[in-house]
Amino acid sequence: MLREFRHFTIVLFFSISSVWSGAQEASLNIGEMERVVEQTAAKVLPSVVCLYSSQSGASGSGTIVSKDGLILTAAHVVINAEVMKVILQDGSEKEAVLLGANRSRDTALLRLTSDRMDWPHVKLAPSQELVVGQWLVAVGHAGGFDPVRSAPVRFGRVVSNNIGHFFTTDCALIMGDSGGPIFDLEGRLVGVNSSIGTTSRMKNDHAGISGIHDDWQRLLAGDRWGQMSLNPFASMERPVLGVRLEEDRRGVVYVKEVEPGSPASKAGLRPYDILVQVDDIPIRRIVDLQKSLILKKLGESVTVSYFRGERVKKVIVKLEAFQNVFPKIKER
Repeated sequence: MLREFRHFTIVLFFSISSVWSGAQEASLNIGEMERVVEQTAAKVLPSVVCLYSSQSGASGSGTIVSKDGLILTAAHVVINAEVMKVILQDGSEKEAVLLGANRSRDTALLRLTSDRMDWPHVKLAPSQELVVGQWLVAVGHAGGFDPVRSAPVRFGRVVSNNIGHFFTTDCALIMGDSGGPIFDLEGRLVGVNSSIGTTSRMKNDHAGISGIHDDWQRLLAGDRWGQMSLNPFASMERPVLGVRLEEDRRGVVYVKEVEPGSPASKAGLRPYDILVQVDDIPIRRIVDLQKSLILKKLGESVTVSYFRGERVKKVIVKLEAFQNVFPKIKER
């Protein structure tokens, strides 16, 4: 047992030109930051687990997020496995069963099979509040579980906050970190390690907790859906109007076709209607519409303003999933 082994590895990456996020962080020097990271690590490490499957050969990391043993990880870590072996911080081994998975967001939820109801766990925080330059702490069983040290702790910054509740960081991660947690400096879980950069120039993609929050009830109920892709524009679950569009060099986006039975068709949109605005977002390119819709939830309604002839009209459209509106189109 490793209960007496109290050392943990911290790797800090600093840039002289870095800009701290927030007045509190800006006032800290390197020594103080080390102390903050050590405190954060001590708080969260008991909840960070190593996962592996003798059935599929897959392995990675995860985080216990509830006292009754729910574990968040990446969907690609649990692919083709219904039961995962779980190695805790003290080296003891348990089992967890797979509940739900959203492959499009690369997230999955497991539950430890033990009757224990006091598992060490962490709090969740909305990733949509992250800002570029904010410092985060990444933890995971890099290279697999190692009995002579705890999960290494890495330190880096938010590089970008992307659509679809993904964000990127420059934390140094390697194989084995997949599915592992990334925390803010208060020790709150803000994301799950998804796609790991293979070189120093490639950044890491993380599935943000804000998106996982939207999926929570489906994950808990055991739903499994989506296709493996970190491109939210390629997700079969993305919300759509049900139109095919064209754009010209003047910045005009118009409806080329309306899918029969689609939300757009039900709302009365027609070919050659020129899109002007969706809610309060001007539409000058097709990507403007895609970006505005990807942040919406299925079943949510949007107000579409458009030109028909010389008149501007408005219509309310209730969004549906791409796979329901275009069932004959398969995702690549």
